[in-house]
Amino acid sequence: MIAVRFRALALALLLAAPMAARGQDWEIYQVTPQQMQEFRTCRAALFYHLDGDLPRAARLPRAYAETLLQQMKFIMTETIRTAPHLTVADSQTIMDFTERFFLGFSRTIAERTDLRADVAARERLLIDCNALIWSAMRRRIDALLTRRAQTTNPYAPPGAAQAAPLGP
Repeated sequence: MIAVRFRALALALLLAAPMAARGQDWEIYQVTPQQMQEFRTCRAALFYHLDGDLPRAARLPRAYAETLLQQMKFIMTETIRTAPHLTVADSQTIMDFTERFFLGFSRTIAERTDLRADVAARERLLIDCNALIWSAMRRRIDALLTRRAQTTNPYAPPGAAQAAPLGP
């Protein structure tokens, strides 16, 4: 009888950690339409910047743009891959989010052809994108570290597995 109670308690504790983390995990998926549009515009500028040879007027090196693109890929991968989907509705929400992004990105590429020709404006935009990208990176890295800590210590009280902030 004691073994049955212990197993039930252990199961409840193991299930409680992911459920407690679920509220925090969903916070990183709360993206406003303005943030999503800004992200898509930054990605469009990157695509134009990395398309073919950079013109002589370009001052931002290809390595800078490639690094920014890798950061954006990380953000997108973590957002889509690690979204909690405990129900069919959760999975549908993530699918809708992904579809909205890619359809919107196609529209942004078509609408922002000015970024292809105006190298100076494109480079200013790529520099300005850093604040948005690093804010999103920080939240996803914090969530990733928190989940990792919860995996290695599932019995820690909620909040004890919080990762140290990476910046201000």
